[in-house]
Amino acid sequence: MVAVKPPILLKLDSVEDYRNYYIKNFCNEQIITHDKIAVKFHISNFCHAFYEGLPGNRKRFFSRKRAEKMTWIIPTLKSASSILYAGWIKKKQCYSYYRRVANLYHDYVVIINIDRRELFKAHFITAYSADKSIEKIRKSHKWKKPLV
Repeated sequence: MVAVKPPILLKLDSVEDYRNYYIKNFCNEQIITHDKIAVKFHISNFCHAFYEGLPGNRKRFFSRKRAEKMTWIIPTLKSASSILYAGWIKKKQCYSYYRRVANLYHDYVVIINIDRRELFKAHFITAYSADKSIEKIRKSHKWKKPLV
């Protein structure tokens, strides 16, 4: 994999500033992937994407480390250079082509869920540095568009 230089980190003062940035630049914008999938960002996903918790516990602590990489999400989704993998569905213990993991910058991944009825639409799930699991992700199935 060729190293791609990521955008600069987003340095804001407070959780509220990061939330407002997310709402303005993600929830209120139309984000289209390089292969023409419209990704919808919901305010409710802010906590899932930018909070952390202890293993096995709910996410309760704001993660500045995760939030600072918020500017990496859109380029990862829009770049044809991103490597795409089928996502792991924990509850079902299997891979799914309706869940897509995009990796462009080192160990950073952006995960979206493809709409089963409209394959050109998706919902943002989360984004994070997969430092502990990136090798497992890279050994998983390459993503391909699901059949209806």
